[in-house]
Amino acid sequence: MKLNKSKLFASLVTAMALVGCSDGKDGKPGEDGTPGTGDDTVISASVLTVAVSEAAFVDSKLSVTFNAEDQLGNPLVGILDVRTTVAKLVPDAQTSGADWSSYLRKATDISQDQYPDVANVSLPTSEKGGTLVDNLDGSYQYTFEADLLNSVDPISGAPIVWDESLTHRLGLEIRKSSNYPVANTSFDWVPAGGEVSHFRQIVAVESCNNCHTELAFHGGNRVDTDNCVTCHNPDAFDPISGESLDFKIMVHKLHQGIDLPTLAHEGNKYSLFLRDGQKEKVFAENDGIWVLNNKGTIDGINYPQDIRNCTSCHADEADLALNPNLSGTITPEGGNWKSIPSVATCSSCHDNIAFNDAMMAAKPNSIEHIMFPAADDTCLSCHGDGFGNSVENMHTVAALGKKSAGIDYGVKFEVTQLVATSSTAYDVHVLVTQDGKGIALTDPYLQFKNSVRLLLNWDNGVGFETHVAKNTPNSFELDKNPNCRNGASVGDIICHWDTALDININNAEPLISGDILTTFISSGVCVNSSNERVSCEENNAQEKISAPSTVMNNFFDAATLSYNPDFELKLAANFDKCDSCHEQVIQHDSRRSDDPTQCKACHNANRFTRSPADSPRDGGSSDLKFEVHKIHSNHRFVDAENAFVMVGRNEFYSAPISDCAQCHDDAQIDLPLAQNSRASITRAPTTSLSDGNNLVRDGAVYTSPIAIVCTSCHLSVGPGLIGSDGNIVTDADGSTLLTRDLSSNGLGYDNGEFPQVAVSITAEEKSMINHMIINGGAVFGASSQEAASGSESCAVCHSIGSISGVDKVHGQFN
Repeated sequence: MKLNKSKLFASLVTAMALVGCSDGKDGKPGEDGTPGTGDDTVISASVLTVAVSEAAFVDSKLSVTFNAEDQLGNPLVGILDVRTTVAKLVPDAQTSGADWSSYLRKATDISQDQYPDVANVSLPTSEKGGTLVDNLDGSYQYTFEADLLNSVDPISGAPIVWDESLTHRLGLEIRKSSNYPVANTSFDWVPAGGEVSHFRQIVAVESCNNCHTELAFHGGNRVDTDNCVTCHNPDAFDPISGESLDFKIMVHKLHQGIDLPTLAHEGNKYSLFLRDGQKEKVFAENDGIWVLNNKGTIDGINYPQDIRNCTSCHADEADLALNPNLSGTITPEGGNWKSIPSVATCSSCHDNIAFNDAMMAAKPNSIEHIMFPAADDTCLSCHGDGFGNSVENMHTVAALGKKSAGIDYGVKFEVTQLVATSSTAYDVHVLVTQDGKGIALTDPYLQFKNSVRLLLNWDNGVGFETHVAKNTPNSFELDKNPNCRNGASVGDIICHWDTALDININNAEPLISGDILTTFISSGVCVNSSNERVSCEENNAQEKISAPSTVMNNFFDAATLSYNPDFELKLAANFDKCDSCHEQVIQHDSRRSDDPTQCKACHNANRFTRSPADSPRDGGSSDLKFEVHKIHSNHRFVDAENAFVMVGRNEFYSAPISDCAQCHDDAQIDLPLAQNSRASITRAPTTSLSDGNNLVRDGAVYTSPIAIVCTSCHLSVGPGLIGSDGNIVTDADGSTLLTRDLSSNGLGYDNGEFPQVAVSITAEEKSMINHMIINGGAVFGASSQEAASGSESCAVCHSIGSISGVDKVHGQFN
């Protein structure tokens, strides 16, 4: 909202004159106008930018000058809520590095009744009680209430010396209001004067936001890492859990999550207590209760890429030279992770290693470091540049080597041609080469963790017609399937495929249109810890799961069997955006899928996995548009067999779940669905379908396409458990469906067994389902794909641009 009404009126008059009085000819340039008065301020902004211009003492109190602007560069007035922090950069003689140390500190207020053995400590804090002056021109002054020249620790009473010769950092936080969003900034200066010569800029928030979209903590008002470290430094630790709140330790442990080595011991966990112990936040835990296939006892944060990719978060120019595809943002001290390692940082991830007696006493189950006790806090004497086990070699170089191992070794899989042998059958010619020369699968160095598998599918313009799995007629283990034989030359393999064996492919009729997909899976090579290729049977095959070899996804015109380079995959996500967080999307550890074509070949609308008869009835779908949303939405099925797997490696989605742009382009979220527009098969219990049609479920029903996407996040049970009337279906005998009570944690039950509870949905979920059926034409519990297709009208209200469009409802800040 502009405050200068006279300027606004003048602008309108000028605009009217230009429009109403134009003779269609270009006029002469006018004379220079009178310089503006600066009275063009605004009181609201959709984007807020703040910048500190000066910090100086006035009458022994620190006074800070800063400016605020909106998204167009207009000065913003009316800021009311400001928080500030101040820290000094203290050199560390042992590591040759430096750490921030806070001037502003407060004493914790821990309940001695609840935690009688925990002493209160002082923690870094921010100030909000100073004097804020709004100059009404976009500039402000904030004068600290605290006497920073005479700060003392509130617990010990020890002075916190103001050392004006050191680099200091001011953290400034503008809290969000109804008129403007949150904004953070920082300002480094040397109070004694002169240029700043010592810095500590390790992580840029832009690197964090590759995954987090907008990093936001403490109520959403802390959004910049340069501001975070003014409190989260070695001065801070959680007195209840005993864990450090130092940024370089806390953030590493958070991201290591369920892979923290100490979680190998039952009962161990990584947690922090918030608000002086009133709330415990568990980030990773081995509860020692749930057991499923010798896993499932560890729950917590699962880092979505190789934890050794240090440069995803902090990097320097040398890291960019090593990896031109670097995802992290380069910062001046971004290479400190390899040039200035420390015991504190290393032990944050390697938390089962003790470097000295104090660490061993704190964690008696620790493993002594090979140089125990460590003489000092530096690791460079063994892990510095030039050593084989340097920090860089053991982390980034190893991770990059693993990622590229399959490609580097030159093994390539490709289907070269299809030859029709009948109206429904083909000889599929596979060529396996190494560096351009044919190679036999019997080569000992081509032993894969699982056999290489050829995948075949058919698309008639609306998506793949069937699913591919281990035992389906369109999946062939090249070295084991009896329908595959060696060709005339080394590296040639011919597999015989008959589409008549799969009723889902064109109803088993001849393929006279569309395109045939050929791809592969399970093609990862085995390497040792030095990324040298080895036989998978050798003991030194440390990394049996490595990057896939080169796989060619080829498409052939079904009518002519000629290669079709113009085939368009029906994928409603931007796969490159997946890599912004995952770095490299590789799923199915032993089967090595890293390409969307491979994913869709299996996980499409017709993929059906029948649950064992004695397992819970989850009602879910293996269609990618359901499964990926369900995983990223963090929702566990109320009654799912999959819930146990998800408990084992739960997904803490790092971005706002409503921000579709993290994974999709605009056209991919618009309605009606442009891609993946087919109704999806969903798992369901065998039961009578009480909708008047006397249909019998045989473990598979269909859900309309938009409904299955929406329910993946908005419904706590699988859509296959919902009948056409919008209610939970009943069992075959008319009784209520039962499932295991996951909320009990299995306490008191032998072998992790759980009591039975009725499958149910909330009133809000019931209302949502009714809305989808009545207003949107959604279909649940259909007996065929055709019956669940063509009736949805969600686009009327929810298409992009509509009043309730998906772009508005699922905007970044909703």
